[in-house]
Amino acid sequence: SEAARRELSFDKKDQSWPYRMLGCAALERQDDSKAIEFYQNSLRISPNDIESWLGLGEAYFSVGRLESSSKVFDHVMEVDPENWYAQYLNAVVQAELGDYQDSVTKLRALHYSKKDELCVITSLYETLISKVGYEITSGFIGRSLDTSLEAFEFIFLAHSMNESSQKLWKSLSDLLKLFLHVQKHISKIPFQKINAMIEKTVLSNSESHVV
Repeated sequence: SEAARRELSFDKKDQSWPYRMLGCAALERQDDSKAIEFYQNSLRISPNDIESWLGLGEAYFSVGRLESSSKVFDHVMEVDPENWYAQYLNAVVQAELGDYQDSVTKLRALHYSKKDELCVITSLYETLISKVGYEITSGFIGRSLDTSLEAFEFIFLAHSMNESSQKLWKSLSDLLKLFLHVQKHISKIPFQKINAMIEKTVLSNSESHVV
């Protein structure tokens, strides 16, 4: 409204926050184009607002403007090199662009300092699985085995933190399907750990039903 616009024009400490909040709300309801508009308005008022830059990068990513998204996160990391969330999102964008190795390298480094961040672990096994598919189709069969085994380890780690994640179980299924493309690798599947993982989840579900 005009009243709100006049209010926003006053010289206040953080004039950009209403636009930033509107951008967050637009992202939540998946109105990504509107989110971009709100975040851009926020940044016109406060060009150094890191949260608005992050939101803008996420909105660009959501509408498929991957190059723009990557540039935004690069900018955030230049301004705030310790911003782990920008590092994480930048790695996610690189995976979407098909640069799996660069994405995995960044995610591994981030996991080293953020051991308990499930989003990092999840992106790691998802990117590794995409990398397995790329390596198999490209003829790098031996390399795909090492990548697969690493993906399994991160899936097991994620399961220890959240047993009920649908994303995790789907990723495990996708990884096992990829293994079937290379028969000589099937014997390398860590069946014992997978069985233990399934049994633990079944037991936990049974106990919760009893309670």
